[in-house]
Amino acid sequence: MGCYGYQQARTATLDNLARDGVAFRTVVVSSPLTFPSHCSILTGTSPPVHGVRDNVGYRFSGRPPTLAQLLSSQHYATGAFVGAYLLDKRRGLGEGFETYASPFRGGRLENSLVNNLQSAQRRAEEVIADALAWLRTIQGSPFFVWVHLFDPHTPYDPHCASLVLAYTLSSHLVAKHPPAHHVYTIPIWGGPLR
Repeated sequence: MGCYGYQQARTATLDNLARDGVAFRTVVVSSPLTFPSHCSILTGTSPPVHGVRDNVGYRFSGRPPTLAQLLSSQHYATGAFVGAYLLDKRRGLGEGFETYASPFRGGRLENSLVNNLQSAQRRAEEVIADALAWLRTIQGSPFFVWVHLFDPHTPYDPHCASLVLAYTLSSHLVAKHPPAHHVYTIPIWGGPLR
């Protein structure tokens, strides 16, 4: 990717997203698994503290409080839009979010070897459309929005529309809500681009 110094890259959309958002050169995770990692991101703690150590067999207890809980207590509008069943509201991460879009039907992930996680996801187009619709309802109040996209996971199925929509989302945030008043975390993922 050009934003990371590769001179021959043809990744204009990602490079623009990195230029207009935030790109990290070093990232360290507390867990390589989706659910415990996102519990850590939203609480600022490690799995031994928040208690979620795997994708299956755990539910987040609501303690320690999430960033959404802290911000909603300070009168922030809070919205979450997730693309994977692993982060479904019923798993406990909805605490503090006024809106938590995870429209997954039933199902349980008792055995990750038996379940096909690819079938328990929403495409980026749908997730971002929900987030943009919610953002249009925010009228001058401070807000916290969490947008989770599952699409970059294996098997990686690149579709340019997702990248364009992600850039549209970040552009909307910057245009409608100047960075001086809000903090943006726009994840930039690696992997082959076709």
